[in-house]
Parts: sequence; structure tokens; C-alpha cells
Amino acid sequence: MKRKTGENRNFAVFKRWTRKSFAVFNSLKKVIKISALSVSISSLFLPKIAGAQHDTLNTVKEYDLDSVEIVDSSLTDAFEISSQVIQVVTSKDLKTSPVLSIQDVLEIVPEIDVRQRGGNDIQADISIGGSSFDQVLIMLNGINITNPQTGHHNLDLPVSLSQIERVEILNGAGSQSYGANAYSGAINFVTENSYINKIEARLVAGSYGFYNIDASVNIAGKKQRHFIAFDRSASSGYIENTDFKKHNIYYNGRKNFKNSFLEWQIGGGFKSFGANSFYTARFPNQYEETGNILTSLSYRSFGKTGISSHIYWTMHSDKFELFRDMINAPSWYKNHNYHLTGVAGTNNRFTRKNVLGITTLGFDIRYEHIAGNVLGLPTGDTVKALFYKDGFYTRADSRTNFSVFTEHKVSFKNLNILLSLTANTNTAYKGKIRLYPGLNIDYRAGKHWLIKAYFNRSLRLPTFTDLYYSGPANTGNPELKPEEAINVNASLNFKWNLLKSHISFFSTFGNNSIDWVRLSNTLKWKPMNVTRVVTTGFDLSASLDFSNKNIFINKISVQYIFINKNSSAGEYQSHYVMDYLRDNVVVTAGFTIYKGVGTDWFYSFKHRNGNYLKWDEETGKEEQVPYGHYNIVDARIYWKHKRFMIFTDVKNILNVTYYDYGNVPQPGRWFYLGVKYKFEK
Repeated sequence: MKRKTGENRNFAVFKRWTRKSFAVFNSLKKVIKISALSVSISSLFLPKIAGAQHDTLNTVKEYDLDSVEIVDSSLTDAFEISSQVIQVVTSKDLKTSPVLSIQDVLEIVPEIDVRQRGGNDIQADISIGGSSFDQVLIMLNGINITNPQTGHHNLDLPVSLSQIERVEILNGAGSQSYGANAYSGAINFVTENSYINKIEARLVAGSYGFYNIDASVNIAGKKQRHFIAFDRSASSGYIENTDFKKHNIYYNGRKNFKNSFLEWQIGGGFKSFGANSFYTARFPNQYEETGNILTSLSYRSFGKTGISSHIYWTMHSDKFELFRDMINAPSWYKNHNYHLTGVAGTNNRFTRKNVLGITTLGFDIRYEHIAGNVLGLPTGDTVKALFYKDGFYTRADSRTNFSVFTEHKVSFKNLNILLSLTANTNTAYKGKIRLYPGLNIDYRAGKHWLIKAYFNRSLRLPTFTDLYYSGPANTGNPELKPEEAINVNASLNFKWNLLKSHISFFSTFGNNSIDWVRLSNTLKWKPMNVTRVVTTGFDLSASLDFSNKNIFINKISVQYIFINKNSSAGEYQSHYVMDYLRDNVVVTAGFTIYKGVGTDWFYSFKHRNGNYLKWDEETGKEEQVPYGHYNIVDARIYWKHKRFMIFTDVKNILNVTYYDYGNVPQPGRWFYLGVKYKFEK
């Protein structure tokens, strides 16, 4: 074992690993780098995609890396499920990639289907493994910020891509540890967490009057750090009524003690944007404003017994105008939609190492409330809307979700087994208790092979929009039941020298699955519990990393995902369930041109199953049109020199016309020019 120094902190480098537990290092104030560590993480996006994993309390993770860095992080609570595909996209991976927003990052992760209505982090729906956009849990630094009003708002984060240190993606159901809404997977966004004093700034300008300004300051000492960030962006829009303005402000702090630490965060953001045909093509001149506030406090302690505890509160406001500024509004349209959601919760985990393995006990309590003039039950009162002088609330609803869970992990040389069980109940369903078991197994078959499998059950609660929304083309259903699923996954992972590859097969058997359906074009869409939805698919990937070889090619990766779904909806037209990404091919490559000059390329082929109802404004009729397939190519050329980086991005180089959602055309070719500055001390 050799000792080195990095970032003013000591760390140990191990040249060999004997498979003994290394969780004891969590109690040391050191960074541990483990070389030649056996692996079980999927490397799908870039060759370096499987990044740093930190503060593991509950289950000791194994990663398919040449070097894994273990430092303090919110990963304590996020994604500690053994034998499931966990993908980590780091800021280092993205430094030269043609991405400018959080939505862009998720686009290049093949497991994720990003259906953008408004680009540049304005609005997008996220699904994993063929799920709906309400079936993915979203976290910021381990805090559940999933929006109970609708999944359309799940990516309303108080930070921009520049403030994200890494993105952790759980590809598979996680209701055993995270409770309701981790139905098909979860995504955790982790902000800057280093102990380096630094200042960073970015300025980007582009087509259609686009600009982005963001800046951050990280102030660090031996026992504490403070991170402050601000960003602002705007555009005049690529077509009529797609203009937007957006700004965020965010602060994260941390205080370290001997074997524990406190961490806190507070942030807020606001967006206003033209929503051309976002929710219905019949009235394209839509407009929306959203605002969000987040605050949380976390405590973690390490050692033979580990404690992880969070308390948090979030608030989200939403103003939706079906007719922007009441222009051409018909007589039946009297008021805009105003809603305010509030969420308060606590999540707690207690982990103990013993002679039988590692045991975890925990509980989660989450209170959700909504007030508005469309969603909820009538209150009999009229309350002035927060933030909007002309808005009001006449409806409201609330519910509280309780989860108690336990996990136990045992290890036998090359075999790891994790058993889990969650008991869940919600006040909206008269306290009925539902059980969600899980079994995770991974087996190291020789030096280069890792076999992984899991079986579990998952849960998703209806959103308040599912329950109550009523509009010109939709009506809610307050009788909806929670949807549940049985999930099965098996994968084979291989690593040899510069090559990493992966193949997995998965199936999800959904029961009481929620879909918006209707019997004919003349009726409104209504959410119903479709009896059964079966999803099957497979995932193939391979990547080569030449970054340490000092040659022209830096990296190259290829991945293909196939998904097939069957529903027992009968004669009903499906609005979401049968509308999914069937084939997705993603190729990424990076090249060095000359000293400090390079280029990164991204290519994707997407074939979306299903049809959309194309609206003909002249005839006033809808026509069913298949989504079909399309090809997207993005590229970045950059120059790096000391503290500066200058880059130019071209998005959708082929200028393809395509639709993530029917009647909402995505931008054609879009140019960006940007400069980054970073000063470290």
C-alpha cells in the first residue's frame, strides 16, 4: 500500500484487493482509492461513466473501474441497492461533451427516454425502461423532490448543469429503499461537493436569441465548505410561442465532525415560457410559469453503526394559461390555472455491521399537499394565490405516506445476496398496508465476468393531476388505485483491458397500471387502472477508453436498447402506456485534434412506438400519425488552455424534424458559442 496526497487530503492506494469489507474506511477522514477493484457498475454512456461512489453505509458496492474514489457524499442514501444497474455520469465525463443542460445529459444516457416539450431545462418528461413519466423518482443530493402534482414538473431544479458534480441513475425499481414512485428507477443529481476553493463561470450565446450566464463560488476549509451558485438563461424561441426566461439561486453548506457531518441546502428557481401546444394542439397559444423552493438538513455518522437522517421541505407554484394573456380566449374560459404544492418529509436509515452481514432498518414519512382552482376537493373558501395577485385557490387535498423498510446483506466469497422488505401505507387509502419484498444477487465469475440479478415489487401513487384534473380534453379520476409492478432483471458484465461490455434482460409486470385512455376521438382522456401492462426488453453496450494512451481517439461507446410492451387496455386508446421508445441506439466518441483542441460527437437513432393525434387547424380534426424513427447528431469543438475553455456546439446537425410529443416539433439545427472560466486555489 502506498500513500499519496491529493487536493490537500491524504489517501491510500491499494494495488490488490482481497474482497474483505472496506466500509471501515468510511470512519476515516481520508479519501480511499482502490485500484483493480472488482466491478458491478454498467459503463454505458462514456468509458469513464462509472464514477466516484461515496460514504457507503448499507451495502458495500463493487465497481468495474480501474480506480474508485470513496469520499463523503449524498450517495449514502442514494442508490445503495446491490445488483442493480447504477450509472454515474460525472462532470469530468461531461466537460467536453456537447451538452448544455440537465436535459441534454439525460438524453445521452440510453436507458432514459427524455421527451422534451421545451429544451434548455424548460420542461421534459423522464422515463426509464419504458415507464411513464410519473414512474421515476427524482432526488437532489439524496432528497426526494418528486412533484406530487405531475411528473411534468419533476425536473424543476434550483440548479443548472454547471452546478452538477454528477448524476446517479438507478436503472430499475427501487421502492424497497425509496418508497412510492421509484417504480421503474430513480435519478439523483449531486451538486458540487469538493473541498477546493474555486470560482467558476460560464457564458453561452446561441441561435434564436439564446443566452446563458451562470457562476458559482466554493469556499472550503478543513471542517466545512460553502457552495453558492446563480444562473440565468433566456431565448426568443425557435418557433412562435416558445420563448422563455429562467433563473436559479442555490446554496449548499456542510460541517464535518470526527465521525459525522451535517449538510444543508436551500435553493429556488423560476421559469416563464411559451408552451406552444404543450398540453393540447387545439389551443397552441399556451403559457406557463413555475417556481420552486427547496430546503433540507441532513446528518450522517459512520462506524460500526451508521446513521443517516434527512428532513426536508419543498414548495412548487404553477400558473398555466390555456390562452396566453387571454388573447382570443373563448367565453367559456374564465380563469387561468393556479396551483401550489408543498411537501415535507423525513427519511432515516440505521445500519449495523454484525457477524451475519450488514443490516439496515429505516423509515420514511412524506406529507404532500396541494391547493389550487382545478386540482383537489372543493374547500368552500376562496383563498388568494401565493405570488399571483389575480389567482385564487378554491380546492385542496393532502395525503401522508409512511414506509418502514429493512435490508440485510450477506457475502460468501464471490457471492453477495441482499434481502429487503418494505411496508407502505398512505392516508389516502385508509391506511391499507402493502408489502414490497426484494431479492438482489451478484456473483463474480472469474476475473473479468460479473453476473447480476434481482427480483422486487414496486409502487407508484397517482399524482394529483391523475386524480383531479379537468380541462377541455381531459378529466381526472379520484377513484384511482396505486399502480404496482413485479420487476425481474438479469445481466452479464465483462471487463478486459480497455474494453467494457454489458448485456441485460428485463421484464416488468405491471398491475393496476395508470394510463390516460378514451374509447373514441370524441371523448375526453381519463386516467384509469389498466388491468395489466407487461414490459420486456434487453440492453447491449460496449465501450473502449483510450484516454490514457495518448492517441487521436479518446473514447468510443455504443449501446442499443430494445423495449416491447403489451397492455390489456382492450379497445381503449392509450395516451401514455403504449407510447414509448422501442429502439434506442446511442454512439458517443471523443477525439484529440491538437494540443488542447478536441471534439466530441453524439449520435442517436430513436424509434418510438405508438401514434399521436395530429391536429389540423384548418379542418378542426385530428389524424392519427405514427411517431416513426429519426437520427440525431450533435457535436462540440473545444479549445482548453489553463483556466479557460472556449467551445462551439451544434445541436441536431442534420436539421431533422422530429417530435418527442405529438404536435410539439423539436428545434432544428441550433448553434451555441460558449466560454468557461475556472479558478482554483
